[in-house]
Amino acid sequence: MNRSIVVNSLFLFFATVIGANSFGNVALSPSPLPITVSAGSKSAQTVRVIASGVSLNETSANIQSNKSWCTVSGFDGRSFKITIDPSSLGIGAANAIVTFAPNGSGANFLPVTLPVVATVLAPQN
Repeated sequence: MNRSIVVNSLFLFFATVIGANSFGNVALSPSPLPITVSAGSKSAQTVRVIASGVSLNETSANIQSNKSWCTVSGFDGRSFKITIDPSSLGIGAANAIVTFAPNGSGANFLPVTLPVVATVLAPQN
């Protein structure tokens, strides 16, 4: 491989990663997200989106969970909700990852991942 191609490819990669985050930073809070839920009932918690350098109020987002028992809804530019449905889980801890990626012209951010730790408790009698 020609050395100039390698150098140019590395520069392009570096410029793409740095440029993708050049308008600001985004973080999710709390992170990681601990949620305790009793077996047989759902539990929801709000996750705040903290953006510096740009407003996300006019921006949509692609928010996905890697587990079906952990669902996301209601992004309003400042927060969204995570709901845990323990019906398919046993008693104890379970882990999921939620990925948040703003969309649109003002959302030049790299995706952010949020570890979710659900603790399912035995139902109270």
